[in-house]
Amino acid sequence: MSNNDFVMDYPVVSGSRRKVAPGTGFSMTEWNHLCMGAQKARQRSIGKDEIKMHCRDTDMWMVIHGKVYDVTLFAKYHPGGVNVLLPCAGKDASIMFNKYHSYIQVEAMMGPFCLGKYDPSITFELPPSYFGIQKSFAKPPPVKKPWVKGEPLTPEIVASRNTREELWVIIYGKVYDVTEFQKKHPGGPDFLLRNGGKDCSTDFDKYHSQHARLQLADYYLGDLKKPVSSLLTPTFTAPPPKKKQYPAAHPHTLTLKQRHPVSHDTSKLVFSHTADLSVPLCGHVRLYTPDGMSRSYTPISVLSDEVTFIIKTYPQGKVSTYLYELPLETTVGMSAPVTSAFAFDVKHDKYVIVAGGTGVAPFYPLLEELAKKGTPSWVVCCNKTEDDILLRLEDFADATVLHHYSSSEGHITPSTLESFLPGPSPTTTALVCGPPQFNTSLSKHLQDLGYDVTCLE
Repeated sequence: MSNNDFVMDYPVVSGSRRKVAPGTGFSMTEWNHLCMGAQKARQRSIGKDEIKMHCRDTDMWMVIHGKVYDVTLFAKYHPGGVNVLLPCAGKDASIMFNKYHSYIQVEAMMGPFCLGKYDPSITFELPPSYFGIQKSFAKPPPVKKPWVKGEPLTPEIVASRNTREELWVIIYGKVYDVTEFQKKHPGGPDFLLRNGGKDCSTDFDKYHSQHARLQLADYYLGDLKKPVSSLLTPTFTAPPPKKKQYPAAHPHTLTLKQRHPVSHDTSKLVFSHTADLSVPLCGHVRLYTPDGMSRSYTPISVLSDEVTFIIKTYPQGKVSTYLYELPLETTVGMSAPVTSAFAFDVKHDKYVIVAGGTGVAPFYPLLEELAKKGTPSWVVCCNKTEDDILLRLEDFADATVLHHYSSSEGHITPSTLESFLPGPSPTTTALVCGPPQFNTSLSKHLQDLGYDVTCLE
């Protein structure tokens, strides 16, 4: 341990590190999906004293590379388990993160749960309850107004609930009963008590993360009958109400004509269209469900009247599940095509392609184009098992050299890539596409080998 007890710099486990089997619904895939729909917390500067308060298994903050992250929710998804994270809670864990996760870009994995920058110059006034001192910040309560569940919640009724025995607060026009939460509050009950019966929207938005917002639903009583004079406009927005028609900004309509299973969880979907559809090479479109949800997909083939996608179904994926269950002859909405980060360069005469799972989809049209030109390409497809393989050698010309890599062989390393690829040169370009952590890790491996890398998101 460093002399500075705020910096964690020794191994938190003895012997070899072991992964902990995640519970159902708590894999890294599910975590990535959760992050995609999460609203990023309002950013602010945070001092050491405040960070130290969040050091429990039910409330964990830590500093990584100068930024403060709320890892409470992530603890259930962490491959090493909660007990590995706990010694780093309330501390600067940068050294430990670099020791075991140097290949991971923390912002890509924890972005929505970043609270702001760590500023050691900031001092934080801890509440008296943190030191075991009992002191009430609340004024003598007004006469308690009777209220029965289902009746309107007026400002007067809420204002009379400001004692330890019954404590309500207002957050952006909604009323929450936080009486039972007082003993769980990381800052102690006095922080809640001084806001009892009041609108505490500003304090809530300033000091709380996305994880705290997710907990609000457990304490919701109802909407305030009329806004209080100090009610503010929220800096975060709730999801819009579901729509029953396609937004006007999504001009194309596709009709499902064929569905062909490719693997146990992936299908090839063929849609008909009547538009003059031109998708840029490696570009993508968004497919929409009737209630307005959407996700980006790259077509593997675009013809004058047909467009084909390879789509993997995720248990928690609402759009992919909807498309998997979509009956034939049913229509879906589609956005205008979006250009990718890739562009052909006449100087490049060799292509290195590394794809993870369905991240191979953008490369179907590219490989066809390279085959027409006779441009050699080396393709590494990373899958969990042989049954998950989507791209086959017979799909393309002899100029394509294909190598399948299974996760059962362990993590792919720079030496693994070096043994298969042709080697970097000024005329060789490398492309990577897959899940966020895959893109970060493989891009770094290829850059370390000397390749000029373009990552397709």
